[in-house]
Amino acid sequence: MYKVRIPYLDEEEYLLKEYLYEYVVNKREFTIRLPRPPKKEIWKGKEALRSKFKEIAESVFSNPEIQEILSDQIVSPAEFKRFVKIITKELKVRGFENAKNIAIRLAMSLMGYGEIGFLLLDDNIEEVEVNGPKGVFIYHKKKGYVQTDLVFPSAADILEIIDQIAHIHGKTLDEEHPFLDATLPDGSRVNATLPTVTPESPTITVRKFSRHKLSIFDLIRNGTITAEAAAYLWVAIEGLRMYPLNVLVIGGTASGKTTLLNALLAFIPEDQRIITVEDTREVFVPHRNRVHMITYDGVTMNDLLINTLRMRPDRIIVGEVRGPEAVTLFQAMDVGHRGVLGTLHANNAVDAKERLTHEPMNVPESMLPLVNLYVMVKRYPDGSRRVKEIVESVRGENTVAYGNIFETVNGELRMTGSVGQNMDTLAEEANTTRKEIMKEIERRKQYLEALLDKKLDYTSAFRAINKYYALEGNGGG
Repeated sequence: MYKVRIPYLDEEEYLLKEYLYEYVVNKREFTIRLPRPPKKEIWKGKEALRSKFKEIAESVFSNPEIQEILSDQIVSPAEFKRFVKIITKELKVRGFENAKNIAIRLAMSLMGYGEIGFLLLDDNIEEVEVNGPKGVFIYHKKKGYVQTDLVFPSAADILEIIDQIAHIHGKTLDEEHPFLDATLPDGSRVNATLPTVTPESPTITVRKFSRHKLSIFDLIRNGTITAEAAAYLWVAIEGLRMYPLNVLVIGGTASGKTTLLNALLAFIPEDQRIITVEDTREVFVPHRNRVHMITYDGVTMNDLLINTLRMRPDRIIVGEVRGPEAVTLFQAMDVGHRGVLGTLHANNAVDAKERLTHEPMNVPESMLPLVNLYVMVKRYPDGSRRVKEIVESVRGENTVAYGNIFETVNGELRMTGSVGQNMDTLAEEANTTRKEIMKEIERRKQYLEALLDKKLDYTSAFRAINKYYALEGNGGG
């Protein structure tokens, strides 16, 4: 059992927090167009307290600074500390010694987190799953799936969290739209369902966004990828400034696809224009010349991708390829857009082929070799994520052919002996030879290994990689 560390409130303090929250959100319309299940009765016999809290709420929320912060009945992450500070001060002068805890829990609720926000503070927690009032589970990096001691008073309290998230994103939920996909203020992905499709209880599933962005050096150190494989992908993605390869990171659910993709983006030279296309914001681009595009009501991934092609990008990054936008993406590669990167839910290259060529993607098989490399990452039973293989695709006779460039042998990722046909094409386009490509991969491998002990953060790693390009004779310059 995982014990959740929630700032303690006694009964009166908890009731005050609840009253202040309701005072704010009741000023707007409830975003869930369903009959609200009854909340646990907390005010019975407490009419005097309710009257007292009403006076406190009217006084506290008349503060112009609080009114400014709560202009849309929400607390933004940027205003969290300021809100807590002001509310704490307001409540302390009214005799509440535990004012700061009340303020923190109120702010969490108004940010759309509710009590699950305190689970997200633990860096070892990767997922939070609210199956019902008494069924809150987490996925812990070291312990795997564990039930928590967090209990919601009723299903209505879970709906209130969903309602606040929906309000923040301007979405309305009803019987015909019982699902919510959104992003919490810290970047975590959240999915919620209404009782129309999960009749036992509304549910919330949070895929946590890591506050510490892992660099390619972090991934080498923790065994996700070897320095040699990282150097190979560096050459492939940068393309010696002449012929960057198109790369898809593939793997199963929660295998670390986006984490690896974000690390690989540091290999793109910093002077290039990058446009990302996503359903939910997950891709982090360290470059200055960047545009992030996300879907909105009625605006699809395909709409965004079509518009992206009019924005003269050097690089197109697709968070996850999974729908009709796949054809548009492959058509873009076909007319010369190079250095495309993205992720795809697939267990291997052959599985990727099956997914890409069938509904809802329907990419013609003849176009599949336009993706030069598939980097397959796998989540293992011990919770670790590791690159299992790097596979190239090339045109075969009337079909697409695949060949392993790196594969896992006895638990170790090793090069098979060939850099692959696509690297031969890169060598030709860059007016060099396969032998020189091999030397460049080795140079970059040594450069990466030399920096491993420096414990560079993501931004510093990006700068270090781009510093390499400035060194005389090192490709990308």
